[in-house]
Parts: sequence; structure tokens; C-alpha cells
Amino acid sequence: MKKLLKILAIILGVIMLLPILPMQIANAENIPDNNIYLDLEIENRLIDDFVLYMNEKYDMQYTREDVWIQKYYGRYSGCEVLFIDIKDAVYPCVVVNITIAGYEFGFPNPQPLCVYKNSNFMAIQDAYETGWLTDADICEIWKNYNNSIDPENKEFDPRHVLVGLKHEYSSVNQDVTGWFEDMEFSEIKDIFAFPDKSPEWIAEYEASVEFHQILTITLAEPGRGNVLSAIRRLKKLDFVLVAEPDYNIYVDNAAIGTNDPESQWGLENINVNGAWDKFNPNVPNVQVAVIDSGISLHNDLNLNVGVGQDYYFYDATTDDDYGHGTHVAGIIGAVGNNGIGVSGVAQRVQLIPYQVSDNKGASGYFNTNAINLSIASAQTREIPIINASFGVASFPGIMYLAIQNYTGLFVCSTGNSGTNNDTSPQYPSNFCVQNIYSGVTYPALANIISVANITSTNTLSADSNYGATSVHIGAPGNSIISTLSSYINGGASNYGTKSGTSMAAPHVAGVAALLKGNFPDATAADIKVYDSMGTTQIINTSAYIGTGMIVQYYKNNILVDTVTAVIPGDIDGDGAFTIIDVWAFYDLLGDNLTADQILMFESATGKTFTNPVSYQDYLDLLYAWQHTSAG
Repeated sequence: MKKLLKILAIILGVIMLLPILPMQIANAENIPDNNIYLDLEIENRLIDDFVLYMNEKYDMQYTREDVWIQKYYGRYSGCEVLFIDIKDAVYPCVVVNITIAGYEFGFPNPQPLCVYKNSNFMAIQDAYETGWLTDADICEIWKNYNNSIDPENKEFDPRHVLVGLKHEYSSVNQDVTGWFEDMEFSEIKDIFAFPDKSPEWIAEYEASVEFHQILTITLAEPGRGNVLSAIRRLKKLDFVLVAEPDYNIYVDNAAIGTNDPESQWGLENINVNGAWDKFNPNVPNVQVAVIDSGISLHNDLNLNVGVGQDYYFYDATTDDDYGHGTHVAGIIGAVGNNGIGVSGVAQRVQLIPYQVSDNKGASGYFNTNAINLSIASAQTREIPIINASFGVASFPGIMYLAIQNYTGLFVCSTGNSGTNNDTSPQYPSNFCVQNIYSGVTYPALANIISVANITSTNTLSADSNYGATSVHIGAPGNSIISTLSSYINGGASNYGTKSGTSMAAPHVAGVAALLKGNFPDATAADIKVYDSMGTTQIINTSAYIGTGMIVQYYKNNILVDTVTAVIPGDIDGDGAFTIIDVWAFYDLLGDNLTADQILMFESATGKTFTNPVSYQDYLDLLYAWQHTSAG
């Protein structure tokens, strides 16, 4: 029985048991909303009292112009809880833990998270110990604080503010500069503008997505306080859906192992040789965007690397001084059958590097504005697949809108903290499920595939994130041999191993490239539906995993012997004639069809069938699918 490479979805059935603490707040005044703005009179009173508090505490001469309120968390037991600070003030990095029922809740202290009551301010720990706040208050405040994007704990670019407009106010190539005339800015860039596209292309594109204009606003006077002040003003505008800083995302660059080429267990695990036997392994016309630290010169990559863009430094040089992107690229598409090193899942493919990091040593920071610009560029160039081996725990609203605007397949890693993404989200992978943030509902994005990390024994890696609803699939990610950056490892022919979901995702992106190259008419939805089918279970003593991983594929996983109604071409019996049926039929070459399957074939093609299945039969069914409304 011939085998066809197939991605099978991974659904983790285990649910991580977390401490259940009382979250109900008795005081009806509590409003646990991360996006609340104070009445101006109350805000002015708070600022005046805060100035007095800070001047007495630190013997300073601050004025109200020195103060900004970054976030208001609501009222708890008669107290206002807010993030309030002095512009450009520097405090020691101190975290205090409040212990309740044996569990610790971490907060910044002594400033700027403050509790205000009766014209007095206290640090949150003091307010709790004084009795201003109850146990339930602390639990709820911590939940809202921990789930919010907190600039005190994240680096961000002091030059930019990122803005997403509501769908009803957005249209392609619309000039909105005049909408922000009250702001002091030096430039407004619409990153999803398509000036060179035809009106017909734009109309078709706008009909295919819920389009949002995404803007990068460059401030006239850069500064941390100016960024946050601008965001507060922008969020009050009726046409603004999201306004946030231009954050940097930390990426874990796993340790490098041996630099000697070794057996590629990952490719063996997914039976890529069987796929190459049935599919054309060379798909040089398929582009895969690698949004990462760049791709360095390498003898096993150069033939497969196209022209990309550095959106961190805004130039066309995409050298990889960090090493992460080069390793990811080799898994997707290191040149195969060239007698050296390793092979990617796709032996010939066009890798498009998008550099989104500063590549300074081992900092591992990816810039969110650069990521969004890369996604927009991939849409402009109509690149069908993006690999995104990065993640962040805080909700990046603008990135969500950028991926929503993208019509291709977005393959991303789940994260490497060994936690449940259903309860502790990791983005962008968790955009595959519905999110509610700051009172706004963000529907699940259908073009995302979320990838976990499995080991050579088909177990879930201990440090891989998982999730019964938020993780789709597992792929090899432990000790994966691939190409190393020539800029940090010396020479253009070095290889080494890395581990993590960052290595698992490109296996899936490589398979998607093979499918797209061999079935050019397949859409992102076609590929993802095919990827999600299967019944193989990952072996793991501590977790039940729903339906599988990238493994060898057998025809009896999807074919049925009997049907209740004849639907032309419906080989798999799911009630519709789709590209899935064509792929399933290809796996039957040399086998005999059942009477029902023969009837389905003949009704779709109009041709007489004689067992066994021939290659011409496959071509006839493919032609029939291409000329149906579905195809």
C-alpha cells in the first residue's frame, strides 16, 4: 500500500490543572476592564494628588505635566487601581509577591502600580496589607494586570504608534492622514496599501477578507511617555479599533549542537521519501515567506533563497547574525539531491527572507511593526505561505489585523514553556481561536496552523506548549539538524541542531509548499483542511492527543467503502467533491475501487472506469475537479 505524506492534526486532550482561586468581587463597583478611561474631573484630581504624593515621597518638585496615567484597572472595594507614573522616571526593577492561599501573585513595586483611596496613594502590597484590598480583589487585579500588555515589562520603539482602524472605516488605499490632524506626527504609513494593484484585484481582495487599514504613525517627538500619551488619545477616536506600542518580541534561540551533518530523523518521521516518490519534491515556483532573523549565505540554501526585505533597518540586506532564521529556512527548503549537508522538506522552493530583528548578539527580539510590514509585503507579493516561528504571551492586536488581512496560510509555533495555550495563550498561534481583549471580540482566524513539538519517539516534547482547542498539529522539533548561519558560525557549510516549536513549524510549512507546488489551485483553506484530517495518536503517558501529527498516511484513514448517496467525485464520502478527493484518489494508484467509488468517479468524469486505478484516471478526476465550481 503506497503512502502519501499528510499532515494530521494534533489536539491535546490533557488540561493543565491550575489553582482555582476566588475571583468573584463582592463590590459592585468593580469594573475589570483593561480599556477604561476616567472621567476628566476624577483624572485631574488623581493627578494632583499623585504629584503631592510623589513630591513628598521622593522630595522632588514634579508638576502635573510630568504625570501620565498609562492604564486604569477599575475600582475595587472603593479603591481606584491604576498604572500611574512620572514621564521618563526610572525605578529599580523590583517585583513583590502577594501570597494568598499558598499561591503567589507578582506585581511591580513600589511604583508605578498604585492604589488610590480618599486622596491617598499606596503601593499595591501596602494597600493589601492595610486591608484596602481583599483576597478576591488581588486575584482579579492580578488577572487583568497579567493579561494586559505592560510597557514597564516590555521593550518598545519610542518612535512609533501602531493603529488599526475599524473595518467599517477601512478601505484599500484610502488616505486617512487628515483624520489625525490634531496629532503631532512626522509620518503616517498605511502598511496594507496596494498602489500598484488593479481596481479588479483590489475589489476581489476586499471581498475575500474583513479588511482593516493598519497604520504606523511616527511621532514628531519620540519618547516613551509620548507613545503612551498618543495611544490614550487614539483609543478615544471612534474609527480606531486598536492602538498599541511597537513592541519587541523575545524569541528563544535554542542551543546549537554538533556541526556535523547527521541523520534527519524529522524527515524520516514524516515519511518524506514516500512523499517525494509520489509528489514532485521540486517546487521552485512556490514562495514561502520566512519572517525571522534573516537567512545567511549558505551553500545548502543559496539556490533556494529569493529577494526579501529587512524591515528592522529598512534595507534589502537580510543577513542573519542571530542564527534562528537560517536554521528555520533549512528545515523548509535546504537544497535537496545536491550531495551535501541536509535537505529541506521541499528540495527546491523559493524562500523569501523577512528580517524583523536587530540581530545584536543573543538578544532575540523581533519587532512587531517589522512583522506586520512583512505580512503586508507577503500579501502584496501574493506569497501563499508564511512561516512564523515566534510568539508572545501578550495580545498583539495589530498583528491580529495584519494576519486577518493576509489571504495565505500562516504557519506558527505554539511556544516552548510547556504550558496549555487554552488557558495561557501564546500569540500569534492563539489567533486560531476566538479572543476577547479590552472588550473587543476577535474571531478565530481560519488561515492559521498552530504547531507543537514532538520527539523522535512520537511523544509530545516536555517543553512544547499544547492545547485541546488552540493547537492543531504536531511536527518534529527536538534536535533537528539544519543549516547554521555563516555570520556567527564561520563558513557557509555548517550544520547543527536546535530544538523547539520553532523547528516544528517549518516542517509543516515545507509540507504546505509541496502541496501548493503539486496542486497549484489549492487555496490556504484547501491545504489546511487536508492537513487536519487523520486518526493517528501521539504516544504520551501524561497526555491524550486527539487525532495525530505529521506521520505516514494510509488510504483507509479517509476512504469509505459504502455511501448512502452518490455525489460525483466524493471519494472520501464527506458529502462534497473537493481537492481532498483528488489527493485521496492519487493514493489509490494500482488499487481497485469499490462499486460505489467507481460510480462516484464515473459520475464526476463522464468516463468509464476499469480497475485498477491508473495515473490517467487520476488526471481525469483532477481535470473534473478543476472544472467544477469547487475547483
